[in-house]
Amino acid sequence: MLGVWSPIWKADLSRVLLIGRGPLPHEGQTHCSFPQLRTLHFKRALESTGLPIRTLLLETQSNPPQPGDGWAGTWSLEEEGPGWIQQAEIIAEHADVLVSAGPYNPGRLACVIAQHRPVWVDIPGDPLAELQALTQAVPNTARERFAAARSAILPVLSRADAISTVSHRQTLATIGQLELLNRRIPSASVPVHTIPIAWNFPFPKQVPVNGSRFRVALVGTFNSWLDHATLIEGLEIALSQSSTLEFCCIGGGIPELPTGGFEAFSTWAQQSTHKERVQMHGWVEQAKLPSLLQNCHAGIWLDQSGDEPLFGSRTRALLYAWAGLQIVGSTRTEIAHDLANAGHLHPIATNTPTAVANTLINLRHETAKSALSRQEWMDTQYGIDVISGCLAKWVKTPERIPEQPHEDAALAIEYAKLKDELATMRATPTWRFLSAAHRALGNSRKR
Repeated sequence: MLGVWSPIWKADLSRVLLIGRGPLPHEGQTHCSFPQLRTLHFKRALESTGLPIRTLLLETQSNPPQPGDGWAGTWSLEEEGPGWIQQAEIIAEHADVLVSAGPYNPGRLACVIAQHRPVWVDIPGDPLAELQALTQAVPNTARERFAAARSAILPVLSRADAISTVSHRQTLATIGQLELLNRRIPSASVPVHTIPIAWNFPFPKQVPVNGSRFRVALVGTFNSWLDHATLIEGLEIALSQSSTLEFCCIGGGIPELPTGGFEAFSTWAQQSTHKERVQMHGWVEQAKLPSLLQNCHAGIWLDQSGDEPLFGSRTRALLYAWAGLQIVGSTRTEIAHDLANAGHLHPIATNTPTAVANTLINLRHETAKSALSRQEWMDTQYGIDVISGCLAKWVKTPERIPEQPHEDAALAIEYAKLKDELATMRATPTWRFLSAAHRALGNSRKR
């Protein structure tokens, strides 16, 4: 039975808890990618509202809290570590509104601990489209990964009071998913907003430095939707045909994604007939990134086939422009398509090594004026203030949307809480002592 929609929550000077992925970008950091940048983006957008903001960062380990004035401050938790849900509930105890930033555990955690409070969930990239790319890389995990993804996304779609996506295409896909859960009926419903990647990075903007060499960079994470195999072949052809071309790779694999792409690039860099013009830097400290990029002239990527580019985005594209580089890449993502239409991206027409090589060989040194013109355009399209108005407006007058109970979503939340309680119990000294005693008793019986 469909209920009558009405706002059932209003807040005045709400205390906002932002849940995202850490650590936030800083000079000594090496592994910084979209989730951390997205969290920093949302943090700055929320702070501009003047509301009291507390930040909870999910990291590989917990760090001491950094309290601020009153409600403000920064806390961190070990992501999916023992008691992470229970600890998050304590940190969120006096929050009026919850906001998540980045994929996907921040939103999942926000919905698990939300209780009666309004929740804005960020779903930047379609999780099932990304899952398709991941299972293409590791086919034998498809069934178990799908079950895990479904149990993670259902509670979010069933509970969120507002949702942000990273592209207009993904907004439409998310509306369809909500319709299947009866959360877009009757007419008033869960709002879905498009918030693209922010035009903001933790180092000053740059302009190109000309020289006799032309250096192309690949920067960032080797994820499952990067077509590394075609890139390698195309780069080898381009290096063979142009003696002034060089290649620089900054970044690498991350534990939560298959690392085969980075391993293949590393092997190619060592075995290429032009290896003297190929540099593999791996992950570097943020403080070193600007100087490395200042010696480059263009940045490249190539999309893998599949659904992910239809809904996702490309942080690399904005990073390259920020660093004053020409942008070279596929145009299947919405953001890359728009950049190409505006004349700010050199498209690779087809996913073939020849197309990659021809595009690179035909590039020329660019003037600082051209780079600045591109950056000015980015300011108007992707500046934090330009794209974050919907979030800032919502947290000032958040609304609770009636939920549509879903059995699988409820079971997923219950499972997450029970798993957390069990992990907490197993981490206690009593459990460890009894487990050791049980193993010792078992071993004595075998003897």
